[in-house]
Amino acid sequence: MTEKKESFKIKIAYSYSTILSAKLRNFRKHSLLKYTFSAVIYSVVLTLIRGGNPLSKSGAIFFLNFFLLFICLSVLLMFVSSWLMARKYADKSMIYTFSSSGIHIHNEINKLEEEHDWNWIRSYELTKKALYLLIQSKKPFEIILNRPDLSQEELDSLILWLGNRS
Repeated sequence: MTEKKESFKIKIAYSYSTILSAKLRNFRKHSLLKYTFSAVIYSVVLTLIRGGNPLSKSGAIFFLNFFLLFICLSVLLMFVSSWLMARKYADKSMIYTFSSSGIHIHNEINKLEEEHDWNWIRSYELTKKALYLLIQSKKPFEIILNRPDLSQEELDSLILWLGNRS
């Protein structure tokens, strides 16, 4: 990989599908295990309170009920919040300018300009579909760059710049 581009711009528009996919990815990576553990705890405690054996059929039914309840409510909440965010940010986008020195962001939502160095990116993950950039913030926030929208030269430059972080 060689550095071929000095800088390039990518415009990322907010839409229902992009917001929902980011929320579902975050849920799968960070919350699914917590909800599974909570469902196990609730089912064991309720089975013990009722005088049953947590490893019995009734314990498994309690677990399945709590697990499905947690998952259904969480997914419903993600669909609704994605829909509300998509309505709020309709026709708004952010323009990212990537260069070897860092990232410049033009935010069309609140009309702000931001400059960040490459250490602002906490981690990244390259998949067949996209490059996911997890940024340093209190709430989990990922910049999702779809691979079909990037040229191979741009992708190589991004990977090189991400690899040069200190």
